[in-house]
Amino acid sequence: QLTIENPSDTSVSTDYTIIGPSRIEQGTQMKGRSFIEMNASIDGKLVRKTKIKGDQQSVKGIVSWLALKNRYFTIAMKPSDATEGILIRQSNKRLTTGLIIKSRIVYPGSYIQDSYLLYIGPMVKNRLAALNVGLDKIVTYGFFGGISVFLLSILGAINSVVHNWGVSIIAVTILINIILFPLTKKSFHSMQKMQEIQPHMEELRKLHKDNPQKLNKEMAALYRQYNVNPFGGCLPMFLQLPIFVAFYQALMRSIELKGAHFLWVKDLSSPDALFAFPQPLPFLGSHFNLLPIITITVMFFQQRVSTPHAGKHASSEMAKQQKFMAMFFPIFFGFILYSFPSGLVLYWLTNSALMMSEQMLIRRHAR
Repeated sequence: QLTIENPSDTSVSTDYTIIGPSRIEQGTQMKGRSFIEMNASIDGKLVRKTKIKGDQQSVKGIVSWLALKNRYFTIAMKPSDATEGILIRQSNKRLTTGLIIKSRIVYPGSYIQDSYLLYIGPMVKNRLAALNVGLDKIVTYGFFGGISVFLLSILGAINSVVHNWGVSIIAVTILINIILFPLTKKSFHSMQKMQEIQPHMEELRKLHKDNPQKLNKEMAALYRQYNVNPFGGCLPMFLQLPIFVAFYQALMRSIELKGAHFLWVKDLSSPDALFAFPQPLPFLGSHFNLLPIITITVMFFQQRVSTPHAGKHASSEMAKQQKFMAMFFPIFFGFILYSFPSGLVLYWLTNSALMMSEQMLIRRHAR
């Protein structure tokens, strides 16, 4: 509580700025990315800033709460109703925030009293929600945040039984694949149908090579005749993309996974870092991460299983394209995953292994 007394015999107009959340450190870094961010609820809207133009900036409005956060922790302040905005200062990429308190009259022999709730601690949504002042909105997981929260709740429930976050991630991945299996099966059958009509497609390409419009019409008629959806094979990947992004955001910011062990992995919220190089290497950095390498290998075999063979009727160019994509996709994805949190890589590795097993099972029963 902050009290301003007026012991004089005349009324006094007073206003002030109180420096609120400030000096929070960067903490855990990832690929040079800064996780320092200002969050505030102003006029009922969430305001977020990672940097400002110039050294100082103000945002006017009634402030419900103001917070400064890094990857896992936050300093948050909820003021009384006497605010008229926030103040943001930036120095050496470090943010400092403050509350602008509106001007009020303090009458002779009287006083005004402002109260502030200050929270300093981890960004645990349930803990912040228990304060019942709206601070749980500080915890955000991006566009697919609802999926992130749902997946974290399942992870937490499973972990309460198995007491290992790595095993929990594997269990959730298996559950996701069971739910998506009907779509995976449909996708694989769609790719098989596409392979069966390849000879007809090649004939149409030769017949209408000088008439693209006619070729497109004939192709569409061919798809209808054989009841083939040319995009059916991509459906499971598109459905998994929101889950992948949601998992990424959840594992990036969930303090529950910070320091969680699994096999040789010491921290599921960071790359697995099996051992350190004598000196940093291009693209690989200072540590050797084993999980992404295993993932590349599994994805390579998965591509061999999932990609239809070009067949004897296919052109040599098409065969080369399929071979190139089967090699390029795992390497490209592995390169992206190399610096990702090991918990996310563990999810993608498990998912790739399950997808490969499912496709082999579907192909065996289709014979």
